[in-house]
This record gives sequence, structure tokens and C-alpha cells, in this order.
Amino acid sequence: MFSITEKAKQLINGETSSGKDSKGEAQVFEVAHLQNLFKATIRYNNWLNGERDIVCLDGSNDPRLNTVIGRMRLSVYDFDEGSDWISLKTAVLKNQQPPHATLHQCSYDYYRDFLRIDLEKEIGYFGRFQLGTKEELLNEDGRNRNDLCVLFEKNNTLLPVAAFTLSRIASILL
Repeated sequence: MFSITEKAKQLINGETSSGKDSKGEAQVFEVAHLQNLFKATIRYNNWLNGERDIVCLDGSNDPRLNTVIGRMRLSVYDFDEGSDWISLKTAVLKNQQPPHATLHQCSYDYYRDFLRIDLEKEIGYFGRFQLGTKEELLNEDGRNRNDLCVLFEKNNTLLPVAAFTLSRIASILL
């Protein structure tokens, strides 16, 4: 569906997804849809305070992506010595002008049946992973236990960038 190309590494100074000021190092990626539906610049931030997140810096001149640029970060969390995890919230476009999206917890069936995205296939191009609920993968029993999440190998930056692209960009444009 899309390709991911690393463009640069850079030092950053800014605010983390939890709102703390920090410095860090970032990897900048270009994500391009194989049928030219979109092109985006995405940055994987590795903050000195230990937080990690992904944010869209630029989208392909489609006003629907303006709602994602600089917003809707995807946080990356430690699971164990060899694994990280992300919560797979989905950008859903609202019926209002100007175009505006909000994040929702959507099921695997939503991606498959409504968006026509095979999450396992598309994410699988970028590494080994497990897809399931927080209850299934993280043994969570709180109110968010049914939220969709992805467990993947530590230090794999492409896989969460792919997940960001599917859940924040492709979900709006498809």
C-alpha cells in the first residue's frame, strides 16, 4: 500500500506527547502511497526524558490531512526487554467544514470491512508483531482492555511509523 524511506536524523527540542519540554533525537521518514494517493513526512521522536512518539510534519496538499499535521501523535511504550507496544487509535473524519478528525478506538473489523485495510498484511511488511486487544497482549483489565494495540520488536522504528500511517493518514483518506 505504501513505502517508508528514512530521510534524515535530527536533533529536536520541543514538547513530548505528555506535554513535557525535552530535547531528543528524531528520525524523519517519507511515506508514499504506491498509487500516489498521499505522500507525508513523518518524524519518530526519541526524547531524552524517555518518551517516544510519532508525528506527521507534512502532508500531500490534501486539506483532510491538515487535521493530522502536528497533532494526533502516536506514543510508543516499553513492554519488556525485547518488545514495545502502541495503542492503535484511529483518526476518523467528522462531517464538518473545514475537515476535522478525531481519534477513536476502532476494531480490527472496522479496518477490514469499512476501510478495506488488512492490518496484519500491511503492518507485517515492516516487521514481526502481534495485533490484539490490550487485554490479550498486555494483560490489562481496566476500562481500556478492549482497545486495539500492537506489540512489536524493540528498536523497530518502521513498524510504528507504518501503524501511524494506517491509523492516522490512510484512515482519513480512505
